Amino acid sequence: MAQDQYTGRNPTIWVIPVIIASFTACWIISGSTGLLTHPVKAATGGIALLFINIISFRYIKKIISRICLPAVSLLSVICFLIPGKPEVTIMGVAIVCALIGYGVEEREKKIFLSLSIVILIYGLYRQAVTTYAPVWVFFTGVSGIMGRIAGFLTGNELNGGITFTGIDFLVLTVLWYGACLIHTSKKRLFYSLSWPGIIIGSHLVYLIFLSYIPQFLSLFPVKGENITQTAQVIRKIIPWNFLVFTCIIHVVTSIFLYLKSDWSGRNYPDVAEKNSVVVFLKKTKLLYIGVGILTLFLVLSIDFFPAPPRIKGKKIVLYEKGYLNWLKPVHGDYGRLSIGMYGNLSPFIKSLGAEAVISPDLSENDIKGADLIITIYPIDTWGKEQLKRIWDFVRDGGSLLVMGEHTVMEKDGGSRINDLLEPSNIRVRFDSAMFAIGGWLHSYETFSHPITNGLDDDRNQFGSVIGASLDINLPARPLIIGKWGYADRGDATTNSMMGNTEYDPGELLGDTVLAAEQQVGKGKVIVFGDTSCLSNGINIGCHPFVARLFAYLTGKDVNPGFSWRFVLPFFLGFILAGLIILGRDLWSICLCGLTFGLTLFICLVINNGDYDIYPLNSDKTGVRIAYIDSSHNNAYSSESWRPEGTMGLSLNLFRNGYLNFTLSDFNIKKVSNADMFICIAPQKRMKKSEINALKKMVSNGLLLIITTGYDERYGSEKLLKEFGFGFHHESGPEINNKTLISPPLPFGFFKAPYLNTGSYYVFVRFYAGWPVKSDHPDAKPLVYGYWNLPAIMLLNYGKGKVVFIGDTAFVHNKNLENENGTPIEGLRENAHFWRWFLTYLEETGWWIPPNPEEELKTTDTNQQSEEQK
Repeated sequence: MAQDQYTGRNPTIWVIPVIIASFTACWIISGSTGLLTHPVKAATGGIALLFINIISFRYIKKIISRICLPAVSLLSVICFLIPGKPEVTIMGVAIVCALIGYGVEEREKKIFLSLSIVILIYGLYRQAVTTYAPVWVFFTGVSGIMGRIAGFLTGNELNGGITFTGIDFLVLTVLWYGACLIHTSKKRLFYSLSWPGIIIGSHLVYLIFLSYIPQFLSLFPVKGENITQTAQVIRKIIPWNFLVFTCIIHVVTSIFLYLKSDWSGRNYPDVAEKNSVVVFLKKTKLLYIGVGILTLFLVLSIDFFPAPPRIKGKKIVLYEKGYLNWLKPVHGDYGRLSIGMYGNLSPFIKSLGAEAVISPDLSENDIKGADLIITIYPIDTWGKEQLKRIWDFVRDGGSLLVMGEHTVMEKDGGSRINDLLEPSNIRVRFDSAMFAIGGWLHSYETFSHPITNGLDDDRNQFGSVIGASLDINLPARPLIIGKWGYADRGDATTNSMMGNTEYDPGELLGDTVLAAEQQVGKGKVIVFGDTSCLSNGINIGCHPFVARLFAYLTGKDVNPGFSWRFVLPFFLGFILAGLIILGRDLWSICLCGLTFGLTLFICLVINNGDYDIYPLNSDKTGVRIAYIDSSHNNAYSSESWRPEGTMGLSLNLFRNGYLNFTLSDFNIKKVSNADMFICIAPQKRMKKSEINALKKMVSNGLLLIITTGYDERYGSEKLLKEFGFGFHHESGPEINNKTLISPPLPFGFFKAPYLNTGSYYVFVRFYAGWPVKSDHPDAKPLVYGYWNLPAIMLLNYGKGKVVFIGDTAFVHNKNLENENGTPIEGLRENAHFWRWFLTYLEETGWWIPPNPEEELKTTDTNQQSEEQK
């Protein structure tokens, strides 16, 4: 191979690891290489960029590239924190390659120019496939064809989505093939035409192996008595991380293409330098102006929704009938089955400032003046007039929200949900959308939309569990996609009609559509394959998304994906890509990437502020709102029924008339519109501004409850101190006129009386209690532990109250309520305590708990009856 005329070294060798790292970083960031958590993807992408910096640094001659390269790399990794927008980081990788190209020798400049253009266009592709429905439909169709070809060759039916058929790998490799083809001599042009066969053939090898995955998994069963750890590990890796195989294939293919190309520049002149139009555009700076304007309007046309939602005063009609109930937690009924299904939905709508009407038949009078109709898993036969009323309502500008579910097939073989959806291009499939990780954590892919932009998926913010997948055709578009899961075919012969919960040949692997939207007439239709996000138990965590959903559907001035938004982004992206390729200019690539990222960030900030819909407190809506803080690494499990979970606390708040939600980000506006704020042993200290805001809110009437043990006091010390609270330390001996202070003595587990009714005492349980104290003169003990020291204290502060409970686990399920509803040691002491406690704090007249002895007798009698049965 010829020596470089400038340095005498071979310029191709050191570029190879940069190409490998660049492509691998793009695929990891896109989520194409397999199921990884977002922090792991950010870390591995960051390592790849660091590797690029280290390899290329010695070959970069210009100081500006040396300075900017690490800064852009770090910024690109930080940008990955923008939820659901990995293309911003991909643009960062393109800028990194452009900066390297600016700083290296002329011969290598061409390589990095081509590399940066290819990655930038790949970023535009990734944006298009998650924002523009026709592009998604096209590549989904390509995936289906590829799966059928592999299935034909192996005899194993294969039905993969865009992710598992490796479309991302093919797109980037084909783009790189185009760049390599341009840099191929005329003598070798015919030879290079065989390269597509190499690309397709190597990819087909991956698909053939993929088609055998069900048979391979059958060798490692996870059901039955002989479950091995090896089987469990393999099933966590296969098929979810099998894409690493195709990553290796395409990396090798890309290096082969690079080595077989001629980058010396002797064979073909630089078109950008010879084309008079391009020269004119560069000299007049019109190239950069055009790239900047096109990028700006491309992002604005996709991600900017200027009209804020207006849900206040809107009317939402809930169809009463379906596979559902309208129950909510009540006193005397305990455990998981006491949650009810949708009884809290109407109060939740009311808390948003809207009107909720539960209609038995969706009559003309009920839907008159409505903005949104919601149906939840309808199972009754629809009347013709009923369907006509619904769709006339939609075509006239109303919105329809249809919540489906798995097992949608009725006994007669029909589907009442799909009967309702007949005028649309959306259908609920007879299957179960199964996830790789419970709650679809780190497994969602969302289309750009005002209800999804800016929301993460690390805590199942979208509220889907196991529902059905959706079948859509244009002009319908997906909203939420389950990237890491599969569609398990239903089985009408079983009682549940669900499948075997195993990935079988022919079942859709990856990219299952969980929610979709379509415009019908002047109105909007959104369909979910699952009802969970509206249920009492799940809405506790996903309420920000549900509030956005309702606000969007009740608004009539925002319609993303339709009209000009349906066409403009495609042409803008196409023209931008053409201009970048034609101009072949490193600075235009940097300008495009920076404009893209900055504009997108501004759009998300503006839209998230507009769409930050939250419940309003009892003073404004008559609905009492309580938040359980989860924004400061609080010491409880996010899996609500774990022993350290807080579903028992939530149920007790529900029973006492509160709508309660977890608060994943400390938003002062949200908390100031609440009636109660519960802070459970925060492990991250609150900011001074947050503490000051809480003090002001309490003064205005907020009820603040803080629970923490001395061993987990770190995050709450400053907050407690602001209200004069702390732990009771023991005084030791006096040495040199100074009294030594010892740590507090733990109470541990104990029960303490808190109420003397005159005929009996009522007790409350502590799991790991500590003695507490207060320096505030108005603070008073509510419950004492050992040595006559308080375990719970109350302070009236302005119009509000602060309660300090010296026990982190006081509110955990293990100390409050069992999932199966059985009493804890025969008693429901803490459930009774919370019922009394809240009436005491509200000063509405105490509720008197029952006699514990009588309660024990009742429990024993019930247990004997169960044993006899």
